[in-house]
Amino acid sequence: SSRPWRGWRCTMASGGIRYDSDSVFAKIVRGELPCVKLFETLHAIAILDAFPMVKGHALLIPKAGFPTLADCPPAVAADVLRELPRLVRAVMEATGAEGVNVVSNNGAAAGQEVFHVHFHVIPRSAGDGLVRFAPSAAQMLDSASAEEVAMAIRERLASAGPDDASAPPVAGTPLAMLLDAHALVLRLHEFVHRHVDALVVRVVRALFGRLLG
Repeated sequence: SSRPWRGWRCTMASGGIRYDSDSVFAKIVRGELPCVKLFETLHAIAILDAFPMVKGHALLIPKAGFPTLADCPPAVAADVLRELPRLVRAVMEATGAEGVNVVSNNGAAAGQEVFHVHFHVIPRSAGDGLVRFAPSAAQMLDSASAEEVAMAIRERLASAGPDDASAPPVAGTPLAMLLDAHALVLRLHEFVHRHVDALVVRVVRALFGRLLG
């Protein structure tokens, strides 16, 4: 395929991390390794974590192969993340959890071990002993440093431009197929306009020529 979104595979915003097509998640997506599957869609698969932190610990895994979330085209992320709310609800209801952590580790420094984008859905209950992200008052952001980091992020966003404006649809999605069909209709229209119309004109002229002759 010559789809322009393939270029995203070469833009490794995660600091040069290469996608590992032999990772455990890539093999699960291809059906080469067993798993406890919760559901599967055109774009994602949800499974139970083989090494759960708690009972009901689930994973949502895109079928598209990208090492980190920073490398994902927006359309890929959107197709996967739309499945997250129902997975969260199902995990909470099935386990009786009081809450849930949705975690995505991106990059080795963040604890990522499998370099295929994935999201942990971890059911939580009071006193479960798992880590909580609760900064102390001493770690709260002050206004000066807040504006400094906000300005740096805004500058990066401005230089990168909006993703949605340039991100093409993912191959195989209804939108992609609709756009492909629309492009085909346009090409057929152009062909008719260039060739068939001219042929009709010649035929009509020939018929009138015979009638008038």
